[in-house]
Amino acid sequence: MTDRPVLPPGWPPALRGVRRFLPWQGRVRPSGRLAKVPVGWNGVGWVAVDARDPAHWQGVEGAAALVRSGRASGVGLCLTPDLGWVGVDLDHCRSPEGELTPEALQIMADLPGTYVETSPSGKGVHLLVPGTLPDGWRRAPGVDLVHNGFLTVTGEELRAGVVGAAVDLAGWHARHAPVQLAVVGRPAARRRAPVAHPEALLRRASRARNGARFGALWAGGRCGYPSRSEGDLALMMMLLYWLGDPPEDTGVVECFLASGRARAGLTPAYLSRTLATARAYRAGRASRPG
Repeated sequence: MTDRPVLPPGWPPALRGVRRFLPWQGRVRPSGRLAKVPVGWNGVGWVAVDARDPAHWQGVEGAAALVRSGRASGVGLCLTPDLGWVGVDLDHCRSPEGELTPEALQIMADLPGTYVETSPSGKGVHLLVPGTLPDGWRRAPGVDLVHNGFLTVTGEELRAGVVGAAVDLAGWHARHAPVQLAVVGRPAARRRAPVAHPEALLRRASRARNGARFGALWAGGRCGYPSRSEGDLALMMMLLYWLGDPPEDTGVVECFLASGRARAGLTPAYLSRTLATARAYRAGRASRPG
């Protein structure tokens, strides 16, 4: 981090003076991916903390000072629903030359007047959108919506925010629901609404005895499984348990696609096949995977 101000001129004024920042450290996940983990001082060392806990929040300059001292890798903003702001994280949409994909440019056009900056890797972009995120999807291939979590901040501004910009967040959210939700499962006439809201399910499952394993699989990790597909299968089996083995596929798939395992390349056929295999394991028609 250089000596330039952490927050650039185009940063939203409403978020400039808030004490909602945390330093983060880069830590390698079991899957090999680099995680940006918010950290706090516990009196002995720097440990991972819950970014949603106000007890850890601090001003941006304090967090940035830790980066300059070499004790942290970067700074992030702690978002909660009551703040009234949503982070839109677009992955792998920026070339080394700084060119954005047509999809990223379209999302920026659909959310006019929002602040945009590059991600820490330089390969993605982050948008800060005023408003409240409606119920429904939170992840889609290449898109992660953050309204109750941690969004890294670089200060490398690509577009300044406009105070009072009219942004139809709810309309954009409805139009960009992952297409898989409309095609996976049984004939449309027999489909039902999702059997559980993903966030409510996550809260219940995380409190269980195997909550740590569920959380790791939900976040996208392999959790000891030799392949990503086996991790997908394990999460599908756990979702079936927590959703009460619903006869319809749609709600299970919706929950799966709200997790960190949603990614480009997932096809309706793959999701249906994985869910059918999970049902067979649950019913005892096949040997459980190791």
